[in-house]
Amino acid sequence: MADYLMATTFPRRQMVGQSRGKLLTPEVKAILPAVLLAYAAMAPQEVRLDIAGQNLFSYRIIGLLLLPWLTSRLVTGRLVLTAIDWLILLAAAWITVSFAAYYGFAEGFGRGVALSLDLALPYLIARASIKSLQDLRRFLVLIAPGVIFSGFIMALESLSQRFLVKPFAGQIFSPLGVYNEGASTGVRNTIRQEFRLGLMRAYGPFPHPILAGLFLSGMIALYWPSQIKSWPRLLAIVAGLCAFFSLSSASFLALMIVIGLLGYEHFRRYFATLSWPLFIWGAILGLVVLEVITEANLLELSARFSISSGSAYNRIRIIEYGLASIANYPVFGIGFENFERPSWMVASVDNHWILWGIRSGVLVPVTILFAAILTMVRCGRRAALLTKADRQLQIGLNICFFTFLLCGATVAFFGGVQTWFHMLFGICVSASAVPFEKWVNGWKGQSR
Repeated sequence: MADYLMATTFPRRQMVGQSRGKLLTPEVKAILPAVLLAYAAMAPQEVRLDIAGQNLFSYRIIGLLLLPWLTSRLVTGRLVLTAIDWLILLAAAWITVSFAAYYGFAEGFGRGVALSLDLALPYLIARASIKSLQDLRRFLVLIAPGVIFSGFIMALESLSQRFLVKPFAGQIFSPLGVYNEGASTGVRNTIRQEFRLGLMRAYGPFPHPILAGLFLSGMIALYWPSQIKSWPRLLAIVAGLCAFFSLSSASFLALMIVIGLLGYEHFRRYFATLSWPLFIWGAILGLVVLEVITEANLLELSARFSISSGSAYNRIRIIEYGLASIANYPVFGIGFENFERPSWMVASVDNHWILWGIRSGVLVPVTILFAAILTMVRCGRRAALLTKADRQLQIGLNICFFTFLLCGATVAFFGGVQTWFHMLFGICVSASAVPFEKWVNGWKGQSR
């Protein structure tokens, strides 16, 4: 297995001097924390423990168990924080501050710190574990079985019209609760069965079909340019295509973005006039022209192509009333309280960035998005300095991250997929990391 892991990831000449015949090589041990957390993120949310009224989902359990390991990395300097890391930690800390301010310290601290850890721990664990593109390749090989299983189950559920994973996990760990304003109001006994295009929307092990489709779509962007050999790459790409069985407009959008951008990168190598800045400015110009011609904004245009026009219309209203809520409570937000809206609108907020703004004020989404844009820019600039194989993976990583950021405007990340998004964020920062001290010194030098 160890020889296979090395052989499917790197050319044979790079294996000279490495430990052959051992599964837990130093390189593999270094990324195991991220591997364990990734499998926990792919586990059904029903897999959990209830301790003192707190739901400890599998990804929370793994994150807390890895906290001493993470602390040692920070204390010993094996994880050097960057400016972007501090921005993420600021956003995570403000979540706890905002909840304590809204609910009072006694109640708000407990609620807020759980959400803060859900953001900070996956991010920092990925940062501390995966420090290079070679680490990322090893990581992708080790999590490939989980990705392949998830995609296979999605297809099987949709075609057989039976939910397989979540009901089974619910029988073992008990069904999930139904929550309103952060408090449990009952038990969710069944998963809602929906049919679109003659097929059943599959959940697989994920908390929602849309999140399943987004998770699997992003895997195509990671595995296609990874240079990994043999079955892990091929089957993981096939599993990524199984995002189709979520039968969600957001998943279809994610698939189109990933395949379209990977295709552009492929053809760009054969035409000297094509570049990513040219593509970005061309896309912006095209969207502006489209709005002028159709006399409709992007949200209204997206609603026209949605599978469910009702849900698309609801998303537009969520943005309208969600932004109004943020404007009314810009500093601390309103925690888990329901935002003001018409009686016919559901309480759920299908927009990750607006949801954070409603809960904790404008600082959290603005800080995270600003850090994300900086990360993508740094990844793009570094890609130009890498070898061909590494450059392709770096660009694929950037495409995957961009897809999540964009689709976050149509769905709120939660459960294991939220953990995966924060891990992906940390991996992207590692791929373009500059220590905080160097960043400050560079900024001082430019300001002179």
